Amino acid sequence: MDPTGNPVANFYSGADLHNIAVPSPGHIMYDAQELPGYTNKFGEPVYFQFESRPVYGGAPWEITGRTYHVQMEDDGLPDASGMDGGNAYGTVSMSDGDIRFEAIIDPGAFGDDAAARAWMQTDMYRQLKEMMLSLTYNG
Repeated sequence: MDPTGNPVANFYSGADLHNIAVPSPGHIMYDAQELPGYTNKFGEPVYFQFESRPVYGGAPWEITGRTYHVQMEDDGLPDASGMDGGNAYGTVSMSDGDIRFEAIIDPGAFGDDAAARAWMQTDMYRQLKEMMLSLTYNG
C-alpha cells in the first residue's frame, strides 16, 4: 500500500496467463535485473524490469502514446533497437502455472521519458524493485 492506502502491486499465480504476441518495436528499457536463483519452467532467466511500450494507433506502426510497466518477465529483454517479441509481457511460466507480478502505475504518471527515468530515483521505485527482487515462489 502507498501512504494513501492504495495498492501498489498485483500478484497472480496458477493460471495460464500467456498469450500470443507479434514482434513489437519501440520498447524502452529503463531498468532490468535478473532474479538470482530463479528460472522459469523452461530454465530461462526471470527478470525484474521497468520498461515503456509504445501504443499504436492511426496509421500502421504510428506511435500515439506510451505505457509504463514495472514487472517480472521471462521472455528476455528487448534488443538494442527496442524490438521485443515476447509472448506475454509481464508473465512468468512456472511449473504449476503462470505468475504475474506487476506494479500498478497510473497511465498518466509520466509525461515523457525523462519523467520515467526520474521516478527511478524515488523511494517508491526503490521499494517496488526490492519487493519484486525478494520474491520467494514455492509453487
